[in-house]
Amino acid sequence: MKQIEGKMVITTQPVNQAGSLTNLLEDAGAKVYNLPMIEIVFAKPDKELICIFNSLNSFDLLIFTSKNGVTGFFKLLESINGNYQIPNNIKIGVIGESTAKEVGKFNQNVDYTNSGITSDEFFDYLIKEKILNANSRLLLALGNLAPNKLQSNLNEIGFAERINVYNTIKPDNFNEKILSIAKNQEADLTVFTSPSAFNNFIQITGFTSDEYKMKTACIGKTTESFIKSKGYNVDLVASNPVIESFAQEIITYL
Repeated sequence: MKQIEGKMVITTQPVNQAGSLTNLLEDAGAKVYNLPMIEIVFAKPDKELICIFNSLNSFDLLIFTSKNGVTGFFKLLESINGNYQIPNNIKIGVIGESTAKEVGKFNQNVDYTNSGITSDEFFDYLIKEKILNANSRLLLALGNLAPNKLQSNLNEIGFAERINVYNTIKPDNFNEKILSIAKNQEADLTVFTSPSAFNNFIQITGFTSDEYKMKTACIGKTTESFIKSKGYNVDLVASNPVIESFAQEIITYL
C-alpha cells in the first residue's frame, strides 16, 4: 500500500504550476484535484515598460522574488528586444532556489541568492552582504499584488524602481465537479500557495471560519498570516518552499 493511499487533496495553484505537486502526491497514493483559484496573466509591453526595458543598462541589480516574476520579465524582454539578453553590467538577485532555477532557464546567471522566503529576509541579506550603497539603482520585477515594502526598504539605501510583469486574477470558470467536492468538504487537505488563492477560494465557496472544517496546508509565512488573519486555521506550513520538500511534508502529515 502506498503512503497516503485513498487520501484526497485539493490544490489551488494555477493550471501551469500544479503539475509537480500533483504528480508527487499521486505517486504516493493520493487522489489529487486541482481547483485553480488564481490565474497568472503576463504583462504586455506598453510605453512605460518599453522605456524601462530600453534603459536597462542604467540599473545595477535586477531583483526577482518569484518564478512568475522571472518568466514575466523575460517574456517582456523578448517581446521588446527580441532576445533574453540583459546588459553585462546588471547583476541578478533572487529570493529562493526555485526562483534561481527559473532564471537559469533563460540562460542567465544569478549573482545573489537568498534562501529565505520573505522580502524582509532578502533585504537583510542584501544589507549583510554589503551589496547595496547610496548609488545603487535597482529594478524589481514583481506581480501586481506584491506589496511595496521591499521597494520602500531599498529606496532607503539607493534607488529602486518597480515594474509589474504579471497580474494575478481570479479565473472566470471553475470545474464544477471539483468545486462540489470542495463545497462538500470531502478532501482531507486543501493546499494554498498565495493569499489571493485562499481569498478567492473563500469567496467562491462561501465558507465562514466556523463552517470550514477541511485541513489546510500552505506555502509561505505571508499566506499563513493572511489565512489566520481571516480567522481560519492553518494545519501545515511548508518549512521549505521547494515543491518536492513541501510534497514530502504533506505526505508525512497525512
